[in-house]
Amino acid sequence: MPANDKTALILTVGTGRSDDLEGSLYKPLQKSIDDGNWNKIVLLPSRKTEPYAQELKQRQKSLDVEIAPLPSDDEENDVDACFAHFDAVLQALERQGLAPANICVDFTRGTKAMSAALALAAIRHDVPRMRYVEGDRDPSGQNNVIPGTERVRTVATAIATASRQLDQARAFLESGDFAAVLRSLPDPQCAAAGQWPEKLTPQLEAARAYAAFYGAWDRLNYSAAAAEADKLPEPAPNGWEKFAPSTAQLDWVRELAKDSPKKDRKPLPEGQAPAMADRARRLMVDLLANGRRRIRHEQLEDANLRAYRIAEMLGQTRLFDKGLDSSCLDSEHPAVRKLQEKLEESSGAPLSVVERAGKRCLAAAREQTFRLLKILGDRFWEKLKDIGTDVDKRNHSILIHGFDFLDIRAQELQATYNHLERLLREDLQDAAEAWLATPHFQNRFFRRSEPCAGGRP
Repeated sequence: MPANDKTALILTVGTGRSDDLEGSLYKPLQKSIDDGNWNKIVLLPSRKTEPYAQELKQRQKSLDVEIAPLPSDDEENDVDACFAHFDAVLQALERQGLAPANICVDFTRGTKAMSAALALAAIRHDVPRMRYVEGDRDPSGQNNVIPGTERVRTVATAIATASRQLDQARAFLESGDFAAVLRSLPDPQCAAAGQWPEKLTPQLEAARAYAAFYGAWDRLNYSAAAAEADKLPEPAPNGWEKFAPSTAQLDWVRELAKDSPKKDRKPLPEGQAPAMADRARRLMVDLLANGRRRIRHEQLEDANLRAYRIAEMLGQTRLFDKGLDSSCLDSEHPAVRKLQEKLEESSGAPLSVVERAGKRCLAAAREQTFRLLKILGDRFWEKLKDIGTDVDKRNHSILIHGFDFLDIRAQELQATYNHLERLLREDLQDAAEAWLATPHFQNRFFRRSEPCAGGRP
């Protein structure tokens, strides 16, 4: 139901002093009720104090009063039971259209368990105000409040509510749901407008900055990630240090943010083959980490596509090492001409004729690429041939040519990724250890589910 402008005050109801119910219970509660303009009053008694709530209701001549007692005896001493009940009461008010901003809770009376539970429930529902009736204490009367000295103190829950939002954002970061961080936290402009506690503004800005940086990186938008890297806090606020990327990771993203020599699918410029090979290797390593994140999130179709691209790029990269571009091959190159002849002799699909930036050339598919490597004497071609059965399911994916769900298991994909990683290690040689570790940022802070006592997750 859409929110309306109605207001509500929720109060716990305790026992008061049996020798002075009027002064110790009814008057303080009435003082809180009279302090405000309410459309609805909700009384939360225990089973024991429900008669007192009924009496208080009778005294309200023009107010809508609802009594919502705890369901069972002795629950007033069970914080969890109290929380469950008060939480349900707040949910019911929200279904009636009352906005949290128009609700106030008074946790003065009742047991300590009831007071704590109501405060927790209010914070869960983003209730911005709570109140407590205080007063002068009588040192000779067990430090009780002196009747007639009661004062209503209203306090904001801004810090508690903001802290809860930050905890939620931290959990989203830890699980890799970067977009959810940005959805769940207000824009820092809200802090500037006084709608966010000033003392928590550094944490707000940090959480959003980390989410924007890792989110862009995870989407393979390296230029956006590099731009977001310049906005990261330095140093990280206390408690957020584990989300700060390393210098190597920042350098990695900035390197990938540079324009490719083959930008806009143009032919490989003269003398740019080494730079293109270096870029392709970085992309493969980054895709490997990215694909493992897809597996973690059960996005198996996406993970399989990334595996195929790595396998395809491995062959392309080995050709770059030899100054050749598989997307634009010179038909007069001896090895290319020999491959085309072999394909024609075997009645296989010939190299495709394409036009790149006005230049007519030939393009090799993944299998044709490793056959060309064989002709060039690169022994790596055999390893590329072997990976084909692991990644070719990609062609049956709904995202490519298929019409049905791709029946693939996470464990199967993990084995494929392990195979690809071994090939990358062999191809990268001395650079392998440092490069492969850099883009796996999730290893530092991704939350892992813990098994329950029975051993099942």
